[in-house]
Amino acid sequence: MSKGGHNPFLVDDASGFGSLPPSSGASADAREKTPLSSSSRSSSRGDVTLSIGGGTTTVPAEDRPSTSKPSKSSASTPSFGFGGGGVASSDPAPARPPRVKKTSWIFSPQYYQQYFDVDTDDVVARVVRAVSRPLAGDFSALCGDNPDLYGPFWICATLIFLNAMGGQYAVYLTKRRAESAADWGFDVGKIAASAGMFYGYVFFVPLALHVVFRCFAGVTENVGLVQLICLYGYGLGVYVPVALFCIVPWEPTRWAAFLGGSALSAAHLASNLRPVASRASRGEAFATPLVGCAVGAHAVFGLLLKLFFFTSF
Repeated sequence: MSKGGHNPFLVDDASGFGSLPPSSGASADAREKTPLSSSSRSSSRGDVTLSIGGGTTTVPAEDRPSTSKPSKSSASTPSFGFGGGGVASSDPAPARPPRVKKTSWIFSPQYYQQYFDVDTDDVVARVVRAVSRPLAGDFSALCGDNPDLYGPFWICATLIFLNAMGGQYAVYLTKRRAESAADWGFDVGKIAASAGMFYGYVFFVPLALHVVFRCFAGVTENVGLVQLICLYGYGLGVYVPVALFCIVPWEPTRWAAFLGGSALSAAHLASNLRPVASRASRGEAFATPLVGCAVGAHAVFGLLLKLFFFTSF
């Protein structure tokens, strides 16, 4: 082959391009003369060695596009580039925004949706705290900035049927023991009366306390209407087992159940209302009568439940 027609992709040697490839006999000597350091440097840079027509040539990493994958710390959108695999973003993931109370129209469903934003764990934790630790006085801290209406609504709905149906069944058992079951008849009006008692108590008593705290005591923290309804609603959770015990047709059991349940529920209200009432401008002279009235109203409510639904006379 003439010098002007040489293959430009042949291995370079001391005389430059234009030399023929070494013969088979001299291949071992040529490999011995090839320095290892240059080969190591090529592979460390990511160079690619090609074999064409019996010879080899090296394509530098700078002359080919990068195919490396972006690191896990980069942004979710993949980046592409040359000579380095592109530029990856190292910005952290955005933080979850804090809870924002909705300010929709008060008669729209969207406004009340925020007060039902609880899960099963929240409801169970609040019921257990109100029933098992009535003197803790930290119910508002447990609820935080998320008081709910879900728990009070379903607790009252459960108590409506337990007291109306359970009370009727208790009367039937009492009359059956006295052999006068033929005089028994189911009173449907008990269900309506039960609904009025529970929902009326859970809504109107907290509404009255809310007005007293805001207008007469000057207290604005932890005395919102929804917070007070949540406090009263979960406080009635103790009456669920009380209603079940009162089905037993024995008056001492019924009175013991109602007195014990009323005491626990009243302690829950007193321990949580007392710290709030103590922050009033009038001090203890205002807190003691207010808490006393709340506890007295709750005792009267428990007594009416016993006499109206679970009575033997």
